[in-house]
Amino acid sequence: MEKASISKISNKTLTSMLNNSIELLVEDFIKIVLSDFSSAKKIIGIALKQKQAEKVRNKYEENGLHIPPFMISSITSICNLKCKGCYDRLKTHSCSPELSEEEWSGIFLHAEILYPL
Repeated sequence: MEKASISKISNKTLTSMLNNSIELLVEDFIKIVLSDFSSAKKIIGIALKQKQAEKVRNKYEENGLHIPPFMISSITSICNLKCKGCYDRLKTHSCSPELSEEEWSGIFLHAEILYPL
């Protein structure tokens, strides 16, 4: 079977794949809840919010706007930890200034506007 390149995968297919991955995470959350009932309320809340967000993402996708199901934010490039599996260690850091607190707040506000949780 020929492996599809990322550039050939449509945004709709990518969104579907990521939504399925989130569903698998939710299934793992359910297993945690079954073994630790004290976490049930919080995990159920997360699962319900993810389902709501999926519906919103799909609505945007139908209108031609791809919204990723999650956002990874590297708030700083200054880290003195040397975590074994960290992808960030492989990057060459430039001396460009980091975003201010206000700029990060704007990014997170924009993300929340796209699909509020």
